[in-house]
Amino acid sequence: MEELKKMTNSKEINAKAKAPLHCHAYALLFCLSIIALNPFALLRGTIWTQPKIFCVALIVLVHLFILWQKRRQVIPLRGWWYQACAWSIFLAFGLVSTVLSPFPIRSLMGHEITADGLLYWFLMAGFVLTNNLVLKQYPNLLLWQLRGILVGATLVALSVYPQLANWKLDYTVHSGQLWPETKHILATAVYRDHQPIGLYSHRGYAAFTLAIASVLSLEALKSRLLPARIALPVMILCAVTLSLAKVRGAIAAMLAGWLFLALSAPQHVPIKRTLILLSLIGVLSFSWVTVERRVRDADVYASSPFEAAVKHFTSDRVYLWQKTWSRFLERPWTGWGLNGYSIADAIKLCPEETFPVVLEDYYVQCQSQSLQTTTIEVEAIKAHNILLDWIISIGIPGTISYVFLILLLSIQGNKESQEIRIGLLICYQFYGITWFDCAQITHLGLWGVSTSVNTKQTSK
Repeated sequence: MEELKKMTNSKEINAKAKAPLHCHAYALLFCLSIIALNPFALLRGTIWTQPKIFCVALIVLVHLFILWQKRRQVIPLRGWWYQACAWSIFLAFGLVSTVLSPFPIRSLMGHEITADGLLYWFLMAGFVLTNNLVLKQYPNLLLWQLRGILVGATLVALSVYPQLANWKLDYTVHSGQLWPETKHILATAVYRDHQPIGLYSHRGYAAFTLAIASVLSLEALKSRLLPARIALPVMILCAVTLSLAKVRGAIAAMLAGWLFLALSAPQHVPIKRTLILLSLIGVLSFSWVTVERRVRDADVYASSPFEAAVKHFTSDRVYLWQKTWSRFLERPWTGWGLNGYSIADAIKLCPEETFPVVLEDYYVQCQSQSLQTTTIEVEAIKAHNILLDWIISIGIPGTISYVFLILLLSIQGNKESQEIRIGLLICYQFYGITWFDCAQITHLGLWGVSTSVNTKQTSK
């Protein structure tokens, strides 16, 4: 670990010298937090979610060890204390919502796939706060984090292409096996329409990583954190792969992040030329996917052309949003608990004169006054909109604290890296219009919006 400290304290890294093994191991942890999976498990949560959470937890432990070693030199700045207070307020609302939830265990642990319960958000608080302290002491560690993330995103992009050729490939020992009596569901419960999933349980998660990486690599090029020979190929690979994955929300989020870069970097002519070319590809891909993946009968049931267009763009998530709003109105101040949509919707699935007694990941058991039990399969587990998912989970005050926290993370900290944070925030939240937080990807978004370091102090 002392070698790591010496390495990160140096003003520049000699390209010809070999970096200490500790530095590569540190970058590997960030890479694994993106690509880790358990190929021998059968449930989606244990295959794709838990290994990534484990890697993030290891990163937090490494950060705590570094900070303990330098505890006399570590002096948190005022901005860090503001962030700590914002995290405390947000987690306090989450705790209240969990205690008052009809199913507090679900609120505490989250769903098996998303795993974004209260415990996970405590881990995220530790991840963000310790990362900012470590980067304050050793700003060059940002380069190792960046390398790990972009290597992981590159591997995700490369893993997509075999799945485009063979949808039965999920990179587990169960690849090629189908769910009994089905022809469109893998043994790991991955639907054919979910492919290509890359190294995740759904293509929506893989698309988020590719969108963030495409914006991040361009930000790194613009800030001169990475040379063009590295940043441009990564950006192009992620952008092209994302277009082939046909995820409209992620393509739009990537384009939004690029637009911010184009507006904030008028003097970088080569960057703007690259952006124009890739943006044309992105717009064409977005249009192609929109035409190809139209929602059946959306034009018939929509009340206006605008509503029909929204249904097509969101893959008819408007129905989920309407249900979310009606459930939210029943508990507007405390919410239903974290992962609130799955709790509220499961309760409403129970027939009249019955009440839910057991909520599992994929079904709810409803019991009548005569103690007769009915098992009902649950539907969607998220509202597929970040703000709606939060407002149904922790209510109005809690959602306000979440918005305040995210904004504070993006504007607090070093001015030199603020542009990076805002660009990634735009990509993260824009994708959240039709997607949601999940333990497979959320740490990547929070890393992007909270990383604060003077980029001039880092090595090229």
